[in-house]
Amino acid sequence: MGKLILGFVLFYLTAVCGGETAQIVLQTAGSDPVTFPVGGGALTAGGGRWDCRITRKPVPGREACEEIVVAVKLVEGTAKAASVSYRCDFADWDPTGYVFVPAAVYDGNRFDVLPQDYPPLWRDTSQFRVDQPITITEQPRLQKNGAPGRIELDTGSAATPALGFRAVDGRGFLLLTQQQCACGNLGLTIEEDPAARRLRFSVTAPRLRSKIANMMGFRAGDPPRDWKAGDAVEIRLRVWRFKAPDVQTLFDHFAECRKELEPSGGAQNTLPFSEAWRLLEEKHNAHNWNGTLGFYCHGETANGTQKPLYDYWQLGWVSGGINTLAMLLQGNGMSRERTWKTLDFMFTKTPAKSGFWSGASDGKGFFGDGFATPHPHNLSMVRKQADGLAFGMKQLLLLREQHTPVPPAWEAAARSLADAFVRLW
Repeated sequence: MGKLILGFVLFYLTAVCGGETAQIVLQTAGSDPVTFPVGGGALTAGGGRWDCRITRKPVPGREACEEIVVAVKLVEGTAKAASVSYRCDFADWDPTGYVFVPAAVYDGNRFDVLPQDYPPLWRDTSQFRVDQPITITEQPRLQKNGAPGRIELDTGSAATPALGFRAVDGRGFLLLTQQQCACGNLGLTIEEDPAARRLRFSVTAPRLRSKIANMMGFRAGDPPRDWKAGDAVEIRLRVWRFKAPDVQTLFDHFAECRKELEPSGGAQNTLPFSEAWRLLEEKHNAHNWNGTLGFYCHGETANGTQKPLYDYWQLGWVSGGINTLAMLLQGNGMSRERTWKTLDFMFTKTPAKSGFWSGASDGKGFFGDGFATPHPHNLSMVRKQADGLAFGMKQLLLLREQHTPVPPAWEAAARSLADAFVRLW
């Protein structure tokens, strides 16, 4: 917490349940910590007079689940660098427990770390071995070595604004919150102190991260927010406690409740699918079809000017063999003719001796995967190979449904790619 927390005021609402302590924390610059009475109320501190109101109620149909609404308002005065947090401290925590934030943190992100620039991949042949551990770039994570750890995210970092864990003693816990309050996205923080056997979850408004996860590493943190009289925030949460004999139980409970505070809201009818399809089909035929090479390109190469290597053919991922599925399903005669040529290129030209398919091509040569240029050692992205197999098979099956004879070479290439996966894994 360090420099961000130093000199802040902390107000606490404390409620202990099964080793869990819940707190409401208000941070403002320049004052000593003050404990807020259970149940909320008024308090003068940090240059102003504050009011905190807390409501708690059980959620119908959800055993051991309660909805909590925390409303804090600056009634009089001003406050520097202020934020409000709902915190849960968990005692008897074993750091081998599973910590979870949807689409952002799995098993606490306790993986080996290899700091490097984009793109993240193995570059040294000494790393090309089957016992290579799961490794990530410098990203928010808890520690593998028993040291204290801290993860600072916001609700935009998660597929659903949620924090959860499955403890080794069988405790399961989920905390869901809303995407935003009046101050924008909320902060989501996880702190672990293995020596003290403590885990802490925090939801903060406005968010106040000391550093922000970037694509490859971190950048500067959130600017603090000053408050004036009348400013207020409301944090709405659902807290769910359950028995979790395994990690799958945590995932099952999350899948059941993940939309309760942020429902999808149903379809937004803004553009008819037919018009969206017309735009896409016309665009691909006007700008992505390269008649000289005989396939749909990733980039807009139709004007004949020289383009970067990876604007031509890339397997799967960004286009190759994927966009053709839509053309087979609903394209006009020209689109289907061009799709056939594109698939013939993929099935007959890109397979290598290994059974895997080349990740890129300019229509003349075939290359391993890369970004501006092919990376050394003829590397291949597993994701792109999997796309090639999955979407290739979808299109072979679709052609059968459409009573269109499938060239034997296409089926042979798909089988060889599937066999290559079997040999690899």
